Amino acid sequence: MIRRSLTSDVDQLSAIETQLFEYDILSKSNFKYLITKANAQMLVFVENKKIIGYAVLLFRKNSQKARLYSIAVLSNYQGKNVGTMLLEELENYAVKKAVKEIYLEVRIDDKKAKSFYAKLNYEIFGKYKNYYNNSIDAFRMKKTLGDFKTK
Repeated sequence: MIRRSLTSDVDQLSAIETQLFEYDILSKSNFKYLITKANAQMLVFVENKKIIGYAVLLFRKNSQKARLYSIAVLSNYQGKNVGTMLLEELENYAVKKAVKEIYLEVRIDDKKAKSFYAKLNYEIFGKYKNYYNNSIDAFRMKKTLGDFKTK
């Protein structure tokens, strides 16, 4: 089940973050801010009352662009469409907010993530040098959203 994230989810979100990432880890206060104050949509995927993944989309005021800020799925659930479902739900939400383009950054050496985004029609359009705290470069990727009819 996919739902909006709640402040009561912060401990589980933080646990996912530390399990999956070595660098650029979001803190509990980062998660609280994203859930309560940021111009964002944060979704979680819940199975048996346990959060197994999350995704965050950031919006800018008066902009038709949004940024996929973070997406994470526990390792034993990767490859089971959890990330795809989360991202597609965010894309649908973005269309309803009149967003025309979603962009993101991905580690240049993360072949699995690049492949995931490419399968969902994200394209590389640039590169940031030394983007991550550990001096790893990032590819910039984007997807143009269609003019879908909102329900």
